[in-house]
Amino acid sequence: MQAIQKISVVIPAHNEQALIAQCLASVKRAAANIAIPVEIVVCLNACNDDTGSIAAAMGAVVVEEPERNVARVRNSAVAASTGDVIVTLDADSRLSANYLQQVVGKIRRGCAGGASWMVVDRFTVSTVLFGLLLVMPALLLLRFSGGMFWLRRDVFDAIGGFDEQYLTGEDFAFWRKLRRYCRNTGQRHGMLHRAFVLTSARKLDEFGPWFMLTHPHWYWQAIRGNNRRFADRYLYHTRRSRQDNKH
Repeated sequence: MQAIQKISVVIPAHNEQALIAQCLASVKRAAANIAIPVEIVVCLNACNDDTGSIAAAMGAVVVEEPERNVARVRNSAVAASTGDVIVTLDADSRLSANYLQQVVGKIRRGCAGGASWMVVDRFTVSTVLFGLLLVMPALLLLRFSGGMFWLRRDVFDAIGGFDEQYLTGEDFAFWRKLRRYCRNTGQRHGMLHRAFVLTSARKLDEFGPWFMLTHPHWYWQAIRGNNRRFADRYLYHTRRSRQDNKH
């Protein structure tokens, strides 16, 4: 049985004052269901709001990474953490109450790491169509599990963390590296089938449900992860009018 001394939940955050409190509260609820210390590390990325002060007031370790590169922000959060198990989470998302219990169970049974299912916080025609037309084909094509990641720190270090050459799509690249590492070392990876990550549907609200269908070049560039213009627009400048989204 794999012993676990501490779990670190690492969260990148860019101007997330509206959502960071509920994110951290969900981690605390999940942490209350296990007898293992849990630390929360929030890495501020080009923030100019109260995200940092809210996170600090809720007991999170707060660090900063100014570079507009979400892979680097995730890596910086991990570098500031001290747990022997890493759980990644986005600031607009929440863990189910049993999430960390399920992670502990998987690791103790010998899994090197894995992912979890991601559920949007409200289902509409837009979110269902987006999932069926865009998300599911990508998951099947790239054999990506979806959701956030959990893994032992030694595994994170062995695969080199998140690849910082990816401006977007770093999660796709990370999942491929994790699966390849497990295959090459004879270790197991897994899915949390009884726990989930609840995430915001705000990107659909901001871009509109048909943006990716009417801009297929953006969609593939998002997965390839090498388009600075798309990365800035998607991650840092998303509050645009519908007219802006047509260009």
